[in-house]
Order: sequence, then C-alpha cells, then structure tokens
Amino acid sequence: VRHEGYRRLVAALPCCICGVPNLSQAAHASTGKGMGLKASDLDLFPACADRPGVRGCHSKLDQGALFTKAARHGLEPVWVLDTQRKIETMGLWPKNLPKPK
Repeated sequence: VRHEGYRRLVAALPCCICGVPNLSQAAHASTGKGMGLKASDLDLFPACADRPGVRGCHSKLDQGALFTKAARHGLEPVWVLDTQRKIETMGLWPKNLPKPK
C-alpha cells in the first residue's frame, strides 16, 4: 500500500520516540522490508529527521543506534498502531485508504 496523503499525516505528528514536534518524517517499520522493498505505508510511524547539530531518531533508528533489532521489532508494531489510532481519532483517516484490521 502506498499513500502520499497518509505519509504526510504521519509526518505531521510529533516523533514517537523523543516527542519533538514539527520535525518528523514518516518512518517505515522494518518488517516487510527486503531487497529494496519498503513496508506498506500502513506500517508507518513518525520519527524526527536529522537537523543541524542533531542526529534525528529516524536515522539513529535505521542505523541501529537506539535499540537492538529485537527491541525495535517489539516497539515498531506499537508505534504503528498508536499512529493509526491518533490519525483515526483526529478524524483524518483518508477515505481511499483501507483501515487495517
């Protein structure tokens, strides 16, 4: 599933790791990835971007600098579900995007 509007909604949320507002990117969960494939856009959560003098949570997470692989695999589904709930609770779920079960 690819949905630009949903990616933008996710990126508008504060970072789910450190809580910093207005600097998030839509980060894909690592499950479902492989050989150049990204996970579905339904498997997104907000993670802050790099900025001058500060390495963001998104790049630290991708580089394995925040959590072990096992911890990340346990945390990502929680972040994804929380992100989906927030967007749905705000009444912003895109009409043309299937809701996860």
